[in-house]
Amino acid sequence: MSVTQKPIVVGERFTPLATFSGLKRVPFLAVSRNSLMASLVIGEDALAIRVIRLHVLRFEDIEAVSCGQRLGVSIQFSPKRSICTFSANFRSKDPAAKTVLRRLAAAGVLLDASAQAVLQAE
Repeated sequence: MSVTQKPIVVGERFTPLATFSGLKRVPFLAVSRNSLMASLVIGEDALAIRVIRLHVLRFEDIEAVSCGQRLGVSIQFSPKRSICTFSANFRSKDPAAKTVLRRLAAAGVLLDASAQAVLQAE
């Protein structure tokens, strides 16, 4: 595999309303966004999120997953060795947000208190 090729993540595919990339510790600032071809794939050992380009995050490289709730549910992924964050936004009634969180928790990814609250909400 060459340096420029991304590993292909095969798994369950989700279609969020939009995906974003931002900077750690800088809330509400999106560096880039995608609302036309947004996608999130949860595989066996990694996830792939398409913002402008495809980003692959191995589960062990994710520092934490957090959530925000306003008009919908925003799931934010913070990689351990990066200044960037990635997020996927879902409608508030969309069961896909909880499915994503369940899959990540089952894979051993750390969910913070906000993500745990979304999982436990009815």
